[in-house]
Amino acid sequence: MRGFLKHIFYQNKTIVVRLLLLLIGYAYARFVFLYLNPAFFEQSNWQICYAFWIGMRFDLAVIIYTNAWWLLLELFPVKMQWHQRMKPLINFLFVGINAFVLFLNFIDAVYLKFSGKRSGIDLFYSSKEWTGQLAIYMQDYWFIMVLFLPVLALLLTGNYLLKQYIPQQHFKNTNKLQLLFRSTFIALLAFIGARGGVKLLPLNAADAAKYTGAKNTPLTLNTGFNVLMSIQQQGIDPIVYYDAATIGAIYTPVHYMQKEGSGHANLVLIVLESFGKEYLGKQANGKTYTPFLDSLMQKGENYIHAYANGKRSIEGIPAIVAGMPSWKGIEYINSFYQNNRLDGLGAYLKKNGYDCSFYHGGKNGTMGFDNLISISNNGAYFGLNEYPNAAHFDGNWGIFDHHYFNYWVNELGKKRRPFFSTLFTLSSHHPYTIPKAFEGKFTGGTLPIHKTIQYVDESLRQFFEQASKQAWFNETVFIITADHSSENEKLYYQTAQGKFQIPLLVYQPNTNKQLAITQTVSQLDILPLAMSALNLSDSVFGFGAFPEDSFAVQFQDGYFQMVQYPWVYQFDGKQAIGLFQIENDSLLLQNLIPKNLPIQEQLEKKLKAVIQQYTYRLKNNQTHLN
Repeated sequence: MRGFLKHIFYQNKTIVVRLLLLLIGYAYARFVFLYLNPAFFEQSNWQICYAFWIGMRFDLAVIIYTNAWWLLLELFPVKMQWHQRMKPLINFLFVGINAFVLFLNFIDAVYLKFSGKRSGIDLFYSSKEWTGQLAIYMQDYWFIMVLFLPVLALLLTGNYLLKQYIPQQHFKNTNKLQLLFRSTFIALLAFIGARGGVKLLPLNAADAAKYTGAKNTPLTLNTGFNVLMSIQQQGIDPIVYYDAATIGAIYTPVHYMQKEGSGHANLVLIVLESFGKEYLGKQANGKTYTPFLDSLMQKGENYIHAYANGKRSIEGIPAIVAGMPSWKGIEYINSFYQNNRLDGLGAYLKKNGYDCSFYHGGKNGTMGFDNLISISNNGAYFGLNEYPNAAHFDGNWGIFDHHYFNYWVNELGKKRRPFFSTLFTLSSHHPYTIPKAFEGKFTGGTLPIHKTIQYVDESLRQFFEQASKQAWFNETVFIITADHSSENEKLYYQTAQGKFQIPLLVYQPNTNKQLAITQTVSQLDILPLAMSALNLSDSVFGFGAFPEDSFAVQFQDGYFQMVQYPWVYQFDGKQAIGLFQIENDSLLLQNLIPKNLPIQEQLEKKLKAVIQQYTYRLKNNQTHLN
């Protein structure tokens, strides 16, 4: 018996030690994630410890997936496994693969303040954009490499000290039945670990929210697991909660705009890069970095409860110009649903005689925006290639905003009226560069982005100063919003709902309305809102709720969130995981699910209808009017 146990120990030592090394590495990566982003998570010792404990299930799953190659060698030993010349290659692969997957967690530790969630395969979709800025990122976030060194040292040292190859005599003294039993038993354990348990369905991101709550979900997950899960999401399956006769009465993405008059005012849509609501001090009850935009909001229809539907530009632009969100891990621009028929705002305005265009000072092809504008019939696309002066390039992303605004205002003067034109700015993006002519002009603030926010606000002021002198100015509706929020310093704007708050202003010089509108809206509502502001009668398609209803929906870390101010409802597709009342609980610390409030049933009913319409219509190419 003693000899048998000795055989078992030697036969499994490599597997046990390597798994322990990797689990320690993932626990350390999770600690760094917490250390760099403490304000994002619930901070009681019990909640943090529980997130670490549950997180081990996700860690073990990704470890087994990414290390299946050497586990197979251990389960089915062959002579070459013990051959000395194979050791360096296997050691290199073990350290290299696991170091890479672990390093993704360290990248995410600094990206969280921008994205607000754990990254998936989308982290690599943007590689075309960020690889060119790699030197700048390394300069700004050099400490990530320092924090990663202990993980690298752990893998190298532990792997070196481990007697990795089992003496051949232990297998010679083990009969084939024992080897088969060992291989079968360990394969079964690995299968259970990869699935996250013995449940009918394998572990997924939504399980993290169920176990540890929505706020601690990013801490519970790991980036490698999210990447693997998102790779497997090849499509979207329709989710059915209601029959066809019922769902239309609850929610429909077809909106009927009934207005008197023929419209024909021009429409100018300005999308400000990374402009979270926190930067607008007068709205956010703090220091302002946008004095001009603040003043403009005193002259127009200011939606004080406006929300982004995602945390990245690739999610924000389709939502704004075409009413199309990126939910359930589906990035519309990068999905095979991009070939669905989709009519954007420009498509509806073209039917009313509008000249339509989209301007962005970034490189043509950035995040597929040019393709989106084309497939959604939003008009002509103008990017860096069309800009006439290469000297105005910022050295990173594209043309400095004040130059591009100046170019755009001149372009608008050449348009056939009525026109609809969109401008998406870029300067308030990392590495937050401003032109030399503006250096010293802005005081900045506590975050690196603050100075560029001031610069973009000044560029916006200069644009309106020039535009106000144009013949078309008083006959134009201006809509100003943001693609998403960015890094924030106040805890309120780091919560699950606060991190999505953005400005939304409708400004009409010839009417000079001054309204603070409390209706909850999102980027998805901009399409019908614009049609309403132009006084046009038409039916439009988009996954917003304006003018029939009042809510905003986001999808993050495996769960849906619906905001209907002052309520925030979180739902994983099967059950409620969070209900909060913002006015009494601004940091979302008091989960009201146990109280069974009537509002919970109302919000869930509405959200289920939105989810069903989205999944069914996306899958069946019904993202347009019949």
